[in-house]
Amino acid sequence: MPRPSVTVLLLLLTLLGNLYADRLTGTVNEVQDGDTLSVDAGAGGVRVIRLHGIDCPEGGQAYTEEARDVVATRCLGQAVEVQVRSVDRAGRSVASVILPDGSDLALALVEGGYAWCYPAHGPVPEAFRAAEVIARHERLGLWQDLQPVEPWKWKPNATAPAAVPPTTLPGEITQVADGDSLTLKTADGKEHALRLYGVDAPEGGRPFSEAASAFVATATLGSTVTAQELGPPDSHGRKVARVICSDGQDLGLALVTAGLAWWQPQQAPDDALLRDAEQEARQARRGLWQDDNPKPPWMK
Repeated sequence: MPRPSVTVLLLLLTLLGNLYADRLTGTVNEVQDGDTLSVDAGAGGVRVIRLHGIDCPEGGQAYTEEARDVVATRCLGQAVEVQVRSVDRAGRSVASVILPDGSDLALALVEGGYAWCYPAHGPVPEAFRAAEVIARHERLGLWQDLQPVEPWKWKPNATAPAAVPPTTLPGEITQVADGDSLTLKTADGKEHALRLYGVDAPEGGRPFSEAASAFVATATLGSTVTAQELGPPDSHGRKVARVICSDGQDLGLALVTAGLAWWQPQQAPDDALLRDAEQEARQARRGLWQDDNPKPPWMK
């Protein structure tokens, strides 16, 4: 039997690869969850689409409904373009969905903080990875949680208590005691002593303690912020909280990024944003990292 030529083999491989490189247009008629939807392609039938490059929270996880709502709002009943890349084990078409305004639906979910990048179905576009970094840094959507669990690692537990959202206190900062301690005055006139969650700034007398205090005062004093309580009060009775400034930045994260505070792993062991910000500030030798071996406040 004659052996096929190299040219014929390459042609066959190209044709096989193109089986999943088809494009179609249709109307979204159902949204199952954040990364799964159905598209009615007319004569082409109804196709179940699994969005390429992302994974959204699944049923029972926080932000599951929010992710689904984003998809429904953006495209349910709308005509979309579907760029099919492959077929998954469940028979769904793994595809990119292009919305009527020309934007990529999966990218929009990542930008809003409603999906993780997910390489299981092929390389993830760099734009998705960049969008995830920004969403994490700005703590959008699911990144508001300290330890969001990826869907591929999540195991439902019927006995686990429901997640309790943090208590939020909007108000004005009236006093800055040091780089991680400040006073919040709420609309009812009450004042609340705050201790920034997950960070520790240099204390009085140590290098960069004044710079840290000045940084916090510039960012918050006299401004309206939102404090998110993240645990019981500390030993001094202060509310341990993340403080979100009027411009949306996380005050503690900004301090660590500027090299004016340490990430406090004893309190926030799994906060990757704080950990990575400290590492980057160390490498850039910003602020207190100009010293070769700065001594953290918890080491007396």
